[in-house]
Amino acid sequence: MTIIRLEAFANGAHANQTKAGAFRRIPAGWAAVPAELEETAADALPWVSLTVSEDGKITGVTENTEAKAAWEAAEAARIAAEEAAAGGTEGGAANG
Repeated sequence: MTIIRLEAFANGAHANQTKAGAFRRIPAGWAAVPAELEETAADALPWVSLTVSEDGKITGVTENTEAKAAWEAAEAARIAAEEAAAGGTEGGAANG
């Protein structure tokens, strides 16, 4: 069973938890992913767009490609900046 926090983080990712069997209690602001949507959710998490019914149940899950692409670009920039700060060598140590 997978549960997802309904409100996304600022970067578009959703907190989520998966475990075998049912959760005893689902926290406020979270919802269970219906069995028929589990595979779709698993393939896209944490970058999902959710459709939620008025009573707080997840009725649709799609991949949020924009949020994922923005995160990937930011992560690549972060890594490049770290490498530049380390002198462009792995671990910051000089080769040779």
